[in-house]
Amino acid sequence: MLKVKYSLSKSDLYNGLVEVSRSGKVAKGARIFGVFLLIIGIFTTTVSLANNSFSLTFGFIFNFIMGIYSTFLSEIATKFQVPQLIKSKNTITEETTLELNEKAFLLQGESYKSELALETLRSVIESKKFFILKVSDQAGYIIPKRVLSDNQILYFKTVVASLKQPKIKLQPV
Repeated sequence: MLKVKYSLSKSDLYNGLVEVSRSGKVAKGARIFGVFLLIIGIFTTTVSLANNSFSLTFGFIFNFIMGIYSTFLSEIATKFQVPQLIKSKNTITEETTLELNEKAFLLQGESYKSELALETLRSVIESKKFFILKVSDQAGYIIPKRVLSDNQILYFKTVVASLKQPKIKLQPV
């Protein structure tokens, strides 16, 4: 069994929420759309400049703004969301105790308690700094790796790798 206490720093909160958002289908679609708009914008600008026919129009500006916004939607939205979460003392900012065994995990803060069977998770994603336990496409629990020892990380990966239900994306040991 694994048991650890942690609090998410402002940086953890921002980076973790960006990773949760980026892993969702909507954010991936928006990023692809944004990159597509930027490529079209760069191409049309290059052609216009080559033909000496460039003009700064509303359509041109709108295309670039939407391209940048769509590409960086996760980062932009989270930049505004994090200060609000901290100011409102959202449960995600509380000191949290994580308990994990082979069948379930428990997250308990000062004002909440969440216990879920591991098999009910939609996916488990590992990044450089976090484990993300996703309960839906756009929602998940953020576990910072900095609070786990090497043995605890190995235990966590072993438990998660034994699951049959959720999609698992772990980095190699």
